[in-house]
Amino acid sequence: LLFRKPLRKAGIPDNPAALLTLQSRRLILKEDGDAVKGYCLLGGDFFQKSDAFAEQMTIWRPVYEKKEISGFQPKRHDPSKQIWREFSTIAETDNAAHRPGVVSWIARLKSEPDLPLDTARLVKFRIASVQYGDKDFFVNNVFSDTLTFHTGLLEEFGAALRKRVEDEIQRCDEIAEKVGTLASHLELAAGGDGKRNRGAELYYDQIDQPFRLWLAQLDPEAEDVERESALDKWQKTAFRIARQVGEELVEQAGESAFIGRDVISKKDKKKDVKRHYSAPEAYNQFLYALHKLRG
Repeated sequence: LLFRKPLRKAGIPDNPAALLTLQSRRLILKEDGDAVKGYCLLGGDFFQKSDAFAEQMTIWRPVYEKKEISGFQPKRHDPSKQIWREFSTIAETDNAAHRPGVVSWIARLKSEPDLPLDTARLVKFRIASVQYGDKDFFVNNVFSDTLTFHTGLLEEFGAALRKRVEDEIQRCDEIAEKVGTLASHLELAAGGDGKRNRGAELYYDQIDQPFRLWLAQLDPEAEDVERESALDKWQKTAFRIARQVGEELVEQAGESAFIGRDVISKKDKKKDVKRHYSAPEAYNQFLYALHKLRG
């Protein structure tokens, strides 16, 4: 197997057909009689990453120069993150976001009363994230996920609700951080270094389906009291699950973590700081942090 550098820099394709027929890879098959015994993989045509908006199925991230947005580049998906945690990059329309082409098309179909999506209520988007290997030549893994929500969230009158969704995702991130801190402190209490914990990951796994259900039921055209009731129910669920995960982490920490230990750390180059870590202390601090987040 051989590979070489890309052969030719091309202009940014200005339409999907040109993009999909671009020869970004080339293969030379090695024949041995009637059989193929090997191949050479060569880089093909390529173009600059920024603002290649002929690509309709890509999530974009802003590129900044001197604190100003100079363009947008494809955003690689982290396979450890559920796609709903990227909601703002999919649905938002502010200056710091650029919607994927398929999302913009759905929004247009929804907003035009004479087009066929006028009566549609829910839309499901599916992502396929490819994780590449060395020099982006080889595929190491493929990740798939889906996201379902009301089409009204893509319209102008859904802007306030989009902001509510983004606020709740941020709250989830803050809760997950607190769960991760609890797991780290429990590991320190048990004799570890506090660097290896799955607290945040466990929390995201547990809230994944409840959040998806709340998002799918969030209807911009519903009565305010109905939406607020659903939001309150979701928030109670989010904090209840956080406490449950915290309790499980404490139970799994063991007797040594319950007793705890003193840990000396360097806050700066001049002074060592000694702090006692134990499961009861860590859990009480965790509950206090959750209480502050709940408000």
